[in-house]
Amino acid sequence: MRPYHSDEDDDSSMSSAFSDDEDKKSPQPFFAKLVRDTRSKVEQKKSELNATVQEKLPEWKKQGQIYSNRAKETGMEWSRRGKEAVDRWKREKAAESSPTSSSSRQVNNENAVFGMPLEVAVALTRIDQDDLTPAVFRRCIEYLDEYGIQEVGIYRIPGSTITVNKLRAVFNEGCDIDFNITKPDPHAVGTLLKMYLRELPEPIVPFELANEYTEQFINSIQSCSDTTKREAMRDTITSSTSNSTVQLPPTPPSLLKTVRSITARLPVYNLCLLQSLCRHLQRVANAEQQNRMSISNLAVIFIPTLNIGRALFHCMVENYVEIFERSAGPHLPPPLPQKPKKLVLDPAKKIPPPKPSRSPLPPQKKVQHARQKSEHSSRKKPPPPPVKPRSKSISSFRNEGRVEAIGRQFENLMNNGGLKNSSNKSPSDC
Repeated sequence: MRPYHSDEDDDSSMSSAFSDDEDKKSPQPFFAKLVRDTRSKVEQKKSELNATVQEKLPEWKKQGQIYSNRAKETGMEWSRRGKEAVDRWKREKAAESSPTSSSSRQVNNENAVFGMPLEVAVALTRIDQDDLTPAVFRRCIEYLDEYGIQEVGIYRIPGSTITVNKLRAVFNEGCDIDFNITKPDPHAVGTLLKMYLRELPEPIVPFELANEYTEQFINSIQSCSDTTKREAMRDTITSSTSNSTVQLPPTPPSLLKTVRSITARLPVYNLCLLQSLCRHLQRVANAEQQNRMSISNLAVIFIPTLNIGRALFHCMVENYVEIFERSAGPHLPPPLPQKPKKLVLDPAKKIPPPKPSRSPLPPQKKVQHARQKSEHSSRKKPPPPPVKPRSKSISSFRNEGRVEAIGRQFENLMNNGGLKNSSNKSPSDC
């Protein structure tokens, strides 16, 4: 007979069997190992990421600075465009409201400074007698030396068209503006300066001397052995819009001496203007870290205006002292003739009036008069008594008192002479 097993016994036996299997196959060691492996991988990736960040951090900072500068320049450019748009709108509104006044302002003035020959502009508008540059050029240079050296993009960023036209109109009317008082935008003043130089009827460097400069620079680059570099340098001499990527070598001393001698032969007004301009542009190039305007950037702007090659422009700006300040200097025009000092009359010294003519004396009295005069001169005259200062109220009687004193002295002299003559008479005279 089979023994009876209840369901409870079967359940207990099955649970004990499963518990034994679970004890044999526990997942805790597996998960612990997985966690340890994952943690080690995370730490390894973290260290690699930190190393990469430390390696790339300087480059990222540099890129960030570049993007920041570009954003700043872009913001300034858009601000300028917005300002120009507002100014254009104001100008259009003003033209619509007063068309007659705007048309009268656009009438060409025959005596306009812009477009006038340089020597005529100097004679009519120079500020000082010793200054040989026009007033508009001198005002722009002095103001930009003071307030435009540190401006970012000076000469590259144009100024307001309305402001430039107003300043141009004032100078064309023959007036003068002190920019230190009005304080205009430096970019507008720079645009005005470029406009004046561009509208000169004759180039600052005459064509004859420009050809001599070109010949001297061509002769100096013949010594270069590299053919490609020599051709590139030749382009910088003959072309006014040459590629600015070509690195120019330093100017040799012999070429500097030749350039200095040619520059000294410029007309006096052209030389003074070119000297002031090169001195100012050298100051601008020295502040390249602040204004972002190197000599190459300035050359792109001023080479078409001056109509010279890039090599000559670099030579004059970089070697300003050697070319301009060590030369003999311009021959100034002779000064106007002045009166000689010997002919200048001192108003304090009065010319004495001529002595009154006397009636002729007989020969006997002439001898007596000469004897009396010699005796009178031999006597020592007593010092005159101190004269009391007279007030202005009696200044009108000065001439009358002097005449009376002379009359009394003459009477005394004649009386004394008469007595001596009577005592000196001999019996034969009687």
